[in-house]
Amino acid sequence: MIAHIESHPAFIQPENRKNEILGFLQQPLNDLCISRPKNRLSWGIEIPFDPDYVTYVWFDALINYISAIGFSRDNALFQKWWPAVHIIGKDILTTHCVYWPTMLMAAGVPLPETIFAHGWWMSEGQKMSKSLGNFIDLNTIRDHVSRVGSDAFRYFLAKEGPLFGDSDFSKDRFYQTYNTDLANDFGNLVNRILKLIHKYFDAKVPAPGKMSNAEEMLKKEGEALQKRVMDLLDHFELNRLVFEILSYIRSINRYLEQKAPWKLAKTDLEQTGTVLYSALASLRMAAGLLEPVLPEKTAQLFDILHEKNQVGRMPEWSGLKPGVEVQETEGLFPRIDLAFLQEETTEEKLATPEKNEKTPEDQTGWISLDDFQKVRLQTARILEAEAVPGTDKLIKLTIQTGSETRTLVAGIALYYKPEELIGKTIVIVANLKPVIIRGIRSEGMLLAARCRDTLRLVTLDGDLPESGVVIK
Repeated sequence: MIAHIESHPAFIQPENRKNEILGFLQQPLNDLCISRPKNRLSWGIEIPFDPDYVTYVWFDALINYISAIGFSRDNALFQKWWPAVHIIGKDILTTHCVYWPTMLMAAGVPLPETIFAHGWWMSEGQKMSKSLGNFIDLNTIRDHVSRVGSDAFRYFLAKEGPLFGDSDFSKDRFYQTYNTDLANDFGNLVNRILKLIHKYFDAKVPAPGKMSNAEEMLKKEGEALQKRVMDLLDHFELNRLVFEILSYIRSINRYLEQKAPWKLAKTDLEQTGTVLYSALASLRMAAGLLEPVLPEKTAQLFDILHEKNQVGRMPEWSGLKPGVEVQETEGLFPRIDLAFLQEETTEEKLATPEKNEKTPEDQTGWISLDDFQKVRLQTARILEAEAVPGTDKLIKLTIQTGSETRTLVAGIALYYKPEELIGKTIVIVANLKPVIIRGIRSEGMLLAARCRDTLRLVTLDGDLPESGVVIK
């Protein structure tokens, strides 16, 4: 088993799960009992050679992977689907990566191509549990979908999902992501292009003229993105895949800002047509890549272009037909007012019964001076800042606190560019237990204030001669 894992790098993914299994296999191993006595477990599939015993549930359940696709009954069907790729939760890693391959090896059946073990969803920063009652149930999901649609929910799961580690489902982050990525970046781009085509070209896709380096670069980046997306998909990097597509959409927005077709139309209508054609062709390409994640909204966009997108099709940049009449849209992703989040939080607090009677002091949420003194607030100077790959929210900071240099990961990329942060003096919680975020050890937490869509770092009103000063 160890030899197979080491000679097949893609067999167990991600890498940390593979290392976990290799560590398990290198320890002394006991035999695995595959039966249970009926006097202890009345239900189950009876062992063929002993009527007093039933099959251990995992031994029975795992066989469904091959029996359901024709093993020993329909060889053609079985060969079509096997070896397969298993996507499982990290809590059933051993059963799938040790028990199951052992069973298949004993039976002479090829092993799965890949077993990918993903992490867990957290709820508002906490593990879901019965005691906390913080499960994300179907009614909660329906409530989110009723506000922004199933595409938006699917997008968030794809972009933030726990493929390589645990992820947190936060209402604030969910709706912030909707407004930033879908309403602002994707939806506004669609509206802007269509309105300009309506205004200057009688609602018909303009024919492109001579393209400049900017248009050629946009086309080249889109074609390169198609190849990159397939590679990321092969490596299960769905989070990064969505991030890359959205980054391309943002580059189209930047292209329009630079070309300013609303101004260009006053002096050069032909070049304006080239700009709008290029922007729409690029958007069409990005929409085709996002179709599995946003099937309903991308279908609406292709309807506007009088095309029927096909799942798995890669739209060519030059496939956009000039002269096609397009309709304006009221907005694929209308921006949502986030004020309701504060209202819901207040209502939830009011509706939550107090478990114990509290003194007036307790009810205010006061803490004692002793509790406060446990928190060590220090100033820190940012030496380096860089975006964390695969996410558009996180920035990795290298900070100096006195004579010490440490790393900190902060979710501020939507509000600050990395280069804007270098040299700033910030305030951090210096004695917070380090955590691993996206594979990076984060040693502390910076302080910031947020009001709806605005976030500002907590800084000092003047410079200090050195960093690492303890705030008292």
